[in-house]
Formats: sequence, C-alpha cells, structure tokens
Amino acid sequence: MSWEIDLRIANGIALVGSLTAIVMWLAPVRDVWTAPYSIFKSKSTENVATSFGFVAGTFNCILWNMFASTRLDTMLIPFIVNSAGFLLNVSFVICYFAYGEGKQRREVRNQMAVMLLTTGLAIGGWVHAGDNEVVGYFAAFVNILMLFGPLAAANQVIRQRSSKGMSLLPMLMTLLSATVWCLYGVYIKVIPSIIPNALGVLFGILQLALYGWAKGQDRKLLEQDILDEEFQPVSGRPTSGSLRQRASSLGLHHVVAEGP
Repeated sequence: MSWEIDLRIANGIALVGSLTAIVMWLAPVRDVWTAPYSIFKSKSTENVATSFGFVAGTFNCILWNMFASTRLDTMLIPFIVNSAGFLLNVSFVICYFAYGEGKQRREVRNQMAVMLLTTGLAIGGWVHAGDNEVVGYFAAFVNILMLFGPLAAANQVIRQRSSKGMSLLPMLMTLLSATVWCLYGVYIKVIPSIIPNALGVLFGILQLALYGWAKGQDRKLLEQDILDEEFQPVSGRPTSGSLRQRASSLGLHHVVAEGP
C-alpha cells in the first residue's frame, strides 16, 4: 500500500459509504416501528428473529466513533453517520426489549453485558497503550459480529424452513455498505476497516443465499396448502383470504394469484 491518500477521494468514497450506511441503519425501521407486523404495532418480537444485530450495531457505532474521534480529518463523515446509527439502534433495542418476552429480554441483557465488557476492554487498552489504534481492532471485532448478526438466526430459519424473521432490505444494504467500507479501508490503509467489511461481504452473500433458499421453502409450503385446499371438506377448508394473508406476510402474493 504505497499510494498517497487524496482526501477528496477518501471523502468521496466515505460519502458513498455513508449513504449506504444510512440506508442500512434505517432498513430495520419498518420491521421494528412502522409496518403492520412490526414489533411496535404488533406488540410482539415474533417477526424479528433476534436482537443481536441491534445490540451489536449500537456498540459498533460507539467503538467506531471512539476510533474516529482522533482521525476526524479522514473519518468525520463516518463519525456523523455512526452517531445517527447509534441513536437508531438504541431505539431498536429499546423496542425489542419492551415487547419481548422473558427469553428475549434475557437475550438482550446477556448481549448488552458482553458488549459492555468488550467496550470496557477497548477503553482499557486505549488508556494503557496511549493510542486508540487498539479501539479500532475492538471495533472491527464488534463490526464482524454485527455483520454476522442476521446469520445468528440461520439455525431457526433452517429448522423451520421459513424466511419468517428475515428481511431482504437490511441484508442487501448490509452487503452494499460492507463492500463500500471495505474499499474505503483499503484506500485509507486502515486494517480495522478492511477485515470486518471483507468478512461482511462474505456474510452478506451467505445471508442472501439462505434467504433465497428459505423463500423457496415458503413458496413450496404455500403451494402445497393451495393444492390441499381442493381436497379438504368445505368445513375444514382454509379461506382464500387466509391464504392471501399468509402469502402477503411472506411476500408471495403471486403464488395465490396463480393458484386455483
């Protein structure tokens, strides 16, 4: 890595990365706050598989801002974006905790404890070394966990053979954001930015592959239910409305339209 960093190019890449990061941070708003099936409106965490991404996202923003605080000449835009990301993720964690049941609330508390310990170690390393470079590596570690977040529900998705709890937009934006920030890290020669985002690209591809497989399972199950409807007694037959509602919740409107 022998090139000289041009701040105009660095800030240009950071601006593109920031735009993708803003959309990435905003992507869960629908699942948490605004959609009819959202946590807030349904008063249930049923349609959000895990809080892990929200908790990791909160502390990812904290650690990256700690790291960026001494590098504002090249990292001012990421600092601003992560400040916004912090506020959004805190709101997601609060909503998930407020409407979660005992198991979900324990999950949040345990995740918060681990992240607080990680942040404490990062601060301790900074104080001990007198340089916050060590914070960058802790931030990279938490960044990896955050980008891995959607795959934390992989076992549930595979076991249930359903995409319920997975959302396409956050996965797409996470992949795009990781790609841009990986390029940014390469250009400004910051290893803690390169490693987690390179892994984030890999995780994003795996997440999309899992999502595509799960959607295929959703379609097969719904098509089978449509076929079974033809052979059930009228009294036990599901209504077209209920099938349409299921198809809508899974994003498979066309399957009912094509069905008998």
